[in-house]
Amino acid sequence: MMRTMQVLNSNGKNRTWDFISLVSIAIIISFLSCPCLSDPRITEASLYCGVGKPPANVSVVPTFVKEFEGLAQAINTSHWATHFDNTTNALLPMYGLAQCHQDLSNMDCLLCYAASRTRLPRCLPSVSARIYLDGCFLRYDNYSFYNESTDPVRDSYNCSSVSAPLDGSISRSKFAAEVRFVIGNATMAATAANGTGFGVAAGEGVYALAQCWKTVSAEGCRACLDKASVEAKKCVPKKEGRSMNAGCYLRYSTDKFYNDEAEADNRKSSSRRKGIIIAIVLAVAAFLMLALFGAYAAYAKIIKIKAARRNLGLSSFSFHKSSVSFKYETLEKATDYFSPSTKIGQGGAGSVGYMAPEYLVRGQLTEKADVYSYGVLVLEIVCGRRNCAFTQDSGSLLQTVWKLYKSDKLAEAVDPSTKGEIPAKEVAKVLQIGLLCTQASASFRPSMTEVVSMLTNKEKEIPAPNQPPFLNATALNPTSFTGSYSSQSLVSNSTPITRVEASYTSTEISSSNSSEGQTRI
Repeated sequence: MMRTMQVLNSNGKNRTWDFISLVSIAIIISFLSCPCLSDPRITEASLYCGVGKPPANVSVVPTFVKEFEGLAQAINTSHWATHFDNTTNALLPMYGLAQCHQDLSNMDCLLCYAASRTRLPRCLPSVSARIYLDGCFLRYDNYSFYNESTDPVRDSYNCSSVSAPLDGSISRSKFAAEVRFVIGNATMAATAANGTGFGVAAGEGVYALAQCWKTVSAEGCRACLDKASVEAKKCVPKKEGRSMNAGCYLRYSTDKFYNDEAEADNRKSSSRRKGIIIAIVLAVAAFLMLALFGAYAAYAKIIKIKAARRNLGLSSFSFHKSSVSFKYETLEKATDYFSPSTKIGQGGAGSVGYMAPEYLVRGQLTEKADVYSYGVLVLEIVCGRRNCAFTQDSGSLLQTVWKLYKSDKLAEAVDPSTKGEIPAKEVAKVLQIGLLCTQASASFRPSMTEVVSMLTNKEKEIPAPNQPPFLNATALNPTSFTGSYSSQSLVSNSTPITRVEASYTSTEISSSNSSEGQTRI
């Protein structure tokens, strides 16, 4: 009878938990599946990759990354941005332009820019490229092209493969007339005296949009759209036609693809209201889910504890079997309820990493802390040896590499299994970069951008590193520590600190304190 009741209770709890889970999932899906009016128009209209390549032994990637970091920061606050970079490599200047169509919202603009940014690297290592999406334009080149309105070589147009649905009510000639009408009106609006270089127009079943880039003059915009109009009209009777010139974009379609000002304002207001409502409801639903889950988890844990005590024949009292006494509840919490993962010699307590010296000694977290960890990892990979694997003769990995660097014998630090496969000069360069990343002072370490540049640019000069931290002999010898040292005793002007793996430092501290008769940490 008791066994039957336990089975029924277990099945009842499972059904209750399944019901809670299904209700929670249904709430989330119902709100996440709400209709959204956003349309960033990320369909790719055209992509052109230049034929020019960078000079020999010069990588275009660092310059490309730096250029588009600047563009991304600028376009966050406006619908268009330009950026010029010649600091990364003087031999490879780069000019960039990004612009969204004026009818897009800020969020749609950022989404469109992000989509074009992910597609443009397909042209690398070309020093020039341009991409037209239906909602934005992105281009980079090695010269200032901002005033260009037309390009006789690279300007293009394309037409859809599907023809417009012509029936008895509209003939081909009437459709062509409507296309000419909306293209003319959109172009006129974009080139008006008080215009902004943007215009839309609607006709009988046909819609058009014209957009000039902000860097093009009024005369250039007019010349660009005049040429684009002629090219787009060649697509009749196709359903859609696009013209992509150096200084503008023109499109017509039988579907309304743009957002007029009223629709854009209503969409922003509606989206804002819906966003607030959805955020509130999701927050309440998440709170209820967490509360239900917490209550169920607490109930299940109490049942588990009671069952374990029944099996062990124990009750919730304290027992004293030795001079070291612990409550049964304390032992349960300390061992995660006697989980097998906490048995001595088994389980784990997280991954092993390397802490930067300024964080280990002073608790100061800097932007260069991860650079230090990267440097130790580079040295471990090249040398085929863990930093914490000490040897009686050479000490830690950092100490070994530093000594070999000072004696101009870095090649001896390479993993023996890879010797002869990698040029010695390249190995020495990577090891020297690793030593740069592990310098004691965070201000002396290079940034990750500089590290990438040093690794990819063969002509870049690698600066000489200072002595890494914890390389003095007294710091490596636990018996030389005293029980009354402070953080200042680990840092000196003459000898910086090097080894920062937490397990090693804690061991040395505990050993030295034990030797002075103090309590072990």
